[in-house]
Amino acid sequence: MSKILITDAIGESGIEFLKKQGYDIEYYPEVTYDELLNAVGDADALIVRGRTKVTREISIRLRN
Repeated sequence: MSKILITDAIGESGIEFLKKQGYDIEYYPEVTYDELLNAVGDADALIVRGRTKVTREISIRLRN
């Protein structure tokens, strides 16, 4: 199962939709940069909106 990390606020219907598609969702709408660095390593995808800044370091740690 693919793991998706969501780090900005989204509607509950969006989260439920992804879960119904079979994704393992971790939802941290208030994640700090340091917490994100630790959490992103075992995620397959990252969903952000405007609050979370995806830096080169975050991109490198995201599992391919």
